Amino acid sequence: MGLFPQLKKEAIMSKMIATAFPIIKGKESDWRTFHREVQTGKYKEYQELRKKQNIRERVYLQKTPIADFVIVVDEGDNPEQAFKDFGSESLKNWFFENIKNIHGVDLSQGMPGPLPELQLDSGGDNISTANLYPYVTLIPKEKEHEWQEFMNEVNGRWKNDYQQTRQKQNVRSKVYLQKLPDKQVAIVVMAGENPGQAYRTLAQGNDDFTRWFAGKVKSMFNYEMGRELWGSDAELVLDSQKQMVTV
Repeated sequence: MGLFPQLKKEAIMSKMIATAFPIIKGKESDWRTFHREVQTGKYKEYQELRKKQNIRERVYLQKTPIADFVIVVDEGDNPEQAFKDFGSESLKNWFFENIKNIHGVDLSQGMPGPLPELQLDSGGDNISTANLYPYVTLIPKEKEHEWQEFMNEVNGRWKNDYQQTRQKQNVRSKVYLQKLPDKQVAIVVMAGENPGQAYRTLAQGNDDFTRWFAGKVKSMFNYEMGRELWGSDAELVLDSQKQMVTV
């Protein structure tokens, strides 16, 4: 049955939240040390905490032109609670100290601003979340209004087209907006059997919606949808269900 039977491969996508934390320039080696400690000496306590919370947590590292981003994807009954409850006082203090040093975020004072807002969901309750393909993209300040109009249109006149194209690829896509102190970023999480391959074929359709969607992405982010990313693919570096060391 595993530790999280309700999150097994055949299960529907449960409640999810994705958050991005940029690594302060020069703190990359501190992050690698922190990551190794979570994977080794702290892993059992960390895993038991997420198990107790009924949360599966997956952490990814994405290298981008402005910074390396740590993307945290929490899935379960109450993923927001994962940002508030770090278990024992010693584990909490250790996490908070490292997160403040590496990311400049003082979680003892709460998140710097609201948690990421879910802006777009392609739906598809039969889609497995066994595999995820997350990525973060900076929204240029001069494009923030255009971004919101883009989300409004996808949720409005293009909603059915958006849902049908993603479900045809057998993926579910969720898009979050996170407001950081000095920037806004979009976090996209694609789930399915092969979400990475699905991402790379997003722009292959020749229908009106796909052409419109790809054109908006090009206008706002200056890259070709499905062919390029703002930085590299995000690498899975931590999974609360499976201990693994990849960095």
